[in-house]
Amino acid sequence: MKLLRLLALALTVAIWAPAGASEAPSPVVLSFTSASPVQPADVLDGLANDPPVTVSGTLDLPPGAAGRVPAMLIVHGSGGIGSREEDYQRELNAIGIATFRTDSFRPRGVTKTYDNQRAVSTYSMVADAFNALKLLAAHPRIDPKRIGIMGFSKGGSTAFLTAFEPFRRASIGTDDRFAVHIPFYRGCMYDVAMPRTAAPIRELIGSADDYTGVTLCVAYAERQRAAGRDHEVVVYPGAHHGFNMTREPFQCAQCISFAACHFKVAADGSIVDGNTGLPYGPSTRGRIFEACNHRGTTVGLDATAAAQSHRYVKDYLRKAFGT
Repeated sequence: MKLLRLLALALTVAIWAPAGASEAPSPVVLSFTSASPVQPADVLDGLANDPPVTVSGTLDLPPGAAGRVPAMLIVHGSGGIGSREEDYQRELNAIGIATFRTDSFRPRGVTKTYDNQRAVSTYSMVADAFNALKLLAAHPRIDPKRIGIMGFSKGGSTAFLTAFEPFRRASIGTDDRFAVHIPFYRGCMYDVAMPRTAAPIRELIGSADDYTGVTLCVAYAERQRAAGRDHEVVVYPGAHHGFNMTREPFQCAQCISFAACHFKVAADGSIVDGNTGLPYGPSTRGRIFEACNHRGTTVGLDATAAAQSHRYVKDYLRKAFGT
């Protein structure tokens, strides 16, 4: 009888245990319609005025999860999707957070932009991010109130710029908004004077970043905190741009440095160069960039900063999302 009871219990467990509960669900590729704005004003006047494009991304749900789960949109940098984005996908899935990795380059016929950042505008990636947010917010497995965004370099700038309410309101047409913004080594040149959503920003940069800069990011965050906004910057000593890549530090001869640039973006989307005082436009763009750009930066892994930043992101998101 004891043996029969044990067999009956085993059968009951087998019937009620969810199939594959310990296995990660298969990735799903989802597509959505986006647009290709070039400048801030192109976003603010509505994305319907910009060329349409179909963008896709890979959704990975955490293993063993039931019901709605939090999610992070992961936005690639100038080199496209690679191991860095995949590392965070695996680590976030392991702590109960879904991930959606979008590709903003291939739908626009581009594989990289580090040698020509105008090939795909950061504001096109902002449009992609907001349209991805709408898609995720409507997904039956995703909690629409717990969707964050993180990105690297150009994707870090995207994660930063999506924190501003005028961009959100003009792009999305719903009440959906990102719950948290985590830019890695974003373009510090973006100095935005717009109302923000209430979502916190957590920036992570290396002190030796000669690609997208350091000083202006730190100063901007200090001003934001002084105004009562939830904005922090973590600076990793001695780390270069791309400190959580797998490749050891190297000189990227074709990479265009924006570390000395300073673009003040007004509430109406107009831009003034903080270095020269010139309004940014077709007639002045060349002079502005000539004064602040140069080719050749140092990029690559800092093992200590990489480990610390991975731990920081996971610890922060556990608290922010309650996982």
